[in-house]
Amino acid sequence: MTFKAGISMTDFTPKYYLVRSSPSLIKKSIVGVGWSDFNFSEIGDAAKAISETDSAYGIRRWANQIRRFFAVREGDVVVAPLTRILLLLMATGWWIGLPKR
Repeated sequence: MTFKAGISMTDFTPKYYLVRSSPSLIKKSIVGVGWSDFNFSEIGDAAKAISETDSAYGIRRWANQIRRFFAVREGDVVVAPLTRILLLLMATGWWIGLPKR
């Protein structure tokens, strides 16, 4: 998902999510969750992502993390903790893949 400041909050109550993400992704204005073998955006929904990652890794205990990530919508607030800093970010939508150089 991507993020930026300045989305209008009129008639909208945002949800708040804690997403631990790599500092290298945050420098590109994105936060992410997942495993390198899976592109969750290609999988499409949380239930299928949970099933596929559980089959490959037996990671059922992280199912709620996957569900929460799929639930983030534009305007929601994402809290991203980094070393000695806590970022408060506003989700602007899903963004697929890594930027081209």
